[in-house]
Amino acid sequence: MRPGKALAALVTLGVLGVAVMAACTQAQSPTPVAVVPNVPAPQPIEASNMAEPQTVRLEYTSGFGGQQNGLWASGHGQIKASPDLALLEVGVRATEPTVAEANAQAASALTAMIDVLQNSGLDDADIQTSSLNIRQETQGREVTRCPEPEDEGEAAAMTPAAEGPTAAVAPASIETAMGRAMTSMVAGLAMGAQNECYTTYEQVVTGYTVSQQLTAKVRDLDSTGELIDQLVEAGGDLTRINGISFTIEDPSPLTEQAREEAIEDMLDRAEKMADAAGVSLGALEYLTEAGASVFNARQESFGRALPAAMAFDAASVSTPVSAGEVTVTANVTGGFSIAGE
Repeated sequence: MRPGKALAALVTLGVLGVAVMAACTQAQSPTPVAVVPNVPAPQPIEASNMAEPQTVRLEYTSGFGGQQNGLWASGHGQIKASPDLALLEVGVRATEPTVAEANAQAASALTAMIDVLQNSGLDDADIQTSSLNIRQETQGREVTRCPEPEDEGEAAAMTPAAEGPTAAVAPASIETAMGRAMTSMVAGLAMGAQNECYTTYEQVVTGYTVSQQLTAKVRDLDSTGELIDQLVEAGGDLTRINGISFTIEDPSPLTEQAREEAIEDMLDRAEKMADAAGVSLGALEYLTEAGASVFNARQESFGRALPAAMAFDAASVSTPVSAGEVTVTANVTGGFSIAGE
């Protein structure tokens, strides 16, 4: 028989032998059997063992004992007044290639703005740092990378030596030869994949941004617009004004007035509810306040561009600021008994 036919016959016998062994092993493997514990059979339920149905009784008790009894009413009061305090949010923002450069630019501009605030009559207690942030600026870009090819010596080491054309192939070396062939093929594919160019995205640092913000309390509301102009001039293009709001520095007297209105409103509502229900309103048994609040009048940021008609002479334009009015509110809730119950 020729060597080629002998080799093919040996390979076929080897495959058949492996298949027969696998079948025998599977046949000899015991099949797992689930063990079910002894569970007692369910016993029938006798009618005598069933619980008697329970009857739920709902009773009403007279008197004031909670929100389920009596009459409840709420009241609202509000007082409008002119604000006496402006809260100005100002700051700077600088972007430079390094943190040191950006911080120096921001510090210089902010120092000039603080000088303007102090020269306008603000105390140190009226100027407070509200935020400080240093951020890295990045930009995404697409890049193509082509790795350098492997050393020829390493590639040769990964390729097995070729067999001579007349070399005899022993049956025991068949598995070794096939393994070498697979190793050579995988190594060739890996080297080809490593040498291919590919496209990826990466983040590139373009600079650093330093931003800082102050909250300034301005009591001279008539000078607010002029003060904003001075701050813009001092800070230059680094100036950032994030907003302005108006409030009342001491809202206590207005809160008292709003509370009185809320209680009067609650009593009026309670009387109308009792008349509509055909009952007599009893004594006030419970009273609570939901809280008082001051709603501020707020302006938007001054970051909008000037109209075209005004852009030619921006230095002569003064920032208009209107304080408007603020609203102080109070809310109360009361519980009343019903007379005659």
